[in-house]
Amino acid sequence: MSAMINFENKFAMIKTALIDEPAFKMRRALDIYDLGLLADSIKQIGIIEPLTVCRAKNSRYRLICGERRLTAAKQAGIKKVPCMIVKSDELMNIVFAISDNMHRCNLDLFETADLIYKASKQGDLSIDEIAEMLGVSGSSVEEKLNLLNLDPTLRDRMISVGLTDRHIKAIAKLPHEKQGSALNYVIAKSLTPVQTEDCVRKIINGSFDPSKSVTSKRQSTVLDSRMFANSLTRLVKILTDSGINVRQDKRETDEYTEYKIRIPKQPAESSAEKCLQLKIC
Repeated sequence: MSAMINFENKFAMIKTALIDEPAFKMRRALDIYDLGLLADSIKQIGIIEPLTVCRAKNSRYRLICGERRLTAAKQAGIKKVPCMIVKSDELMNIVFAISDNMHRCNLDLFETADLIYKASKQGDLSIDEIAEMLGVSGSSVEEKLNLLNLDPTLRDRMISVGLTDRHIKAIAKLPHEKQGSALNYVIAKSLTPVQTEDCVRKIINGSFDPSKSVTSKRQSTVLDSRMFANSLTRLVKILTDSGINVRQDKRETDEYTEYKIRIPKQPAESSAEKCLQLKIC
């Protein structure tokens, strides 16, 4: 099976207010710090690579690729962004977004797997058909889809503590009842990808039981802090997406990590702006 995107070969500067979000959600959350850096860059030099969009109803456009760039542009106050307009149906929009983000390494493993699953259901496609459309091997697609069998709670922890793709793929090979304890051990001991793969082999052949390993209080604290930071980032994104101009700052010291969130109150009759400041140390 072969398919391709039909480019209109039309480049246009399109108002951000006319670009709708993708019909499918590519990312679970955008990193607020990276987004801030990108917004600053866009203010200085603009958007170097155009977004990809398709035409929608009522003279509007549907975003296919460029979620981070569009969000950062809005944050930077940019009213128009460069776009490449393509003609495609919803299935090909998903496939194009997967291919683009896989080559950019913009999405984490689970976000990519979710998109592949949606594409397979949208077009009633086999693993081999999806692989051909993406230009990858069938085993690569099957491997990614198998990651969706991991417990959602484990997936969130893996991403929040920054495990690599090799860490995640290794742990996914274990039976469900072993995955949680293996993840705890990998995080507690700060195992490398190679060490994790070796650990998984030992668990599978029965020579090692990670559930008998005790996680130190300090390691648990580090894990909890990372998960908290990830949850805070998601909360800020929800507020920002709701149209609230939230500012978040982070400061590291030898003793603690400090987060500050500034949420504007309703404009008062006076010209002075009042803000609610939340400090979390």
